[in-house]
Amino acid sequence: MRILRSLTISKEPDYPESNEDSFFWTATGTACAMSDGASESFDSRTWGRLLCEVFTQTFSAADGPLLNDQSLRSVIAESRRRFLRKTAQRSLSWSQQAAFDRGNFASLLGVIEKKSEVELIAIGDSVALWKDLSGRIHSHVLQDPASFKKNPVLLSSDARGDAAVFEQERHRWSVRPVAKTEIAQSRLFLMTDALGCYAIEHALQGQWAEMERAFALPDREFSFWISKARLNGSLRKDDTTLAIVDLS
Repeated sequence: MRILRSLTISKEPDYPESNEDSFFWTATGTACAMSDGASESFDSRTWGRLLCEVFTQTFSAADGPLLNDQSLRSVIAESRRRFLRKTAQRSLSWSQQAAFDRGNFASLLGVIEKKSEVELIAIGDSVALWKDLSGRIHSHVLQDPASFKKNPVLLSSDARGDAAVFEQERHRWSVRPVAKTEIAQSRLFLMTDALGCYAIEHALQGQWAEMERAFALPDREFSFWISKARLNGSLRKDDTTLAIVDLS
């Protein structure tokens, strides 16, 4: 697995520290992960980053576990332990403590490379897209722009949130294996929700080539392209993160 590019653009360009998206990988790893933190949370940026770190470290290990509900629960539990340790080092006001107690929420999009396939897990509204050998565009897990209008399934820093993810909302997320031979140019495109919705909409309209041209722009030009799309209303103003993964 090689990361061809990774960049993130805050919804408030003058305040990059407000960006609640995360992407994490290691140079020698076989896994990577992306997350989009919920804006109403106390510190969803840290929570999402820890989910990405723990997921990548867990499933990049040579003797790592299989990706299933049990191993995912372990990733979430370890992320919570690290999150609590970090929060314990901070002095919180009563309002911050109340916000913390309500839980912090984030999506999780994970990729694990194996010998002949990749496993994708998507909880929430961050998505992985790829083109097959016939030119058709596939997406995991959301498939159409209307899906992004629903409240996403999110992982919580509070264990009480697990019941919703693993029981009530289990049908809304999944693990999907994809054979490497089915992925044109061996490339996966990972993106958070605003860009994901925009890309899927263009793919359905037969305009995927336009997206590929945009994804190939230098960072400065890509940022300008994002700003222009936000200004004309075609791209929702939100933190925007893109990663391109090479599996060749």
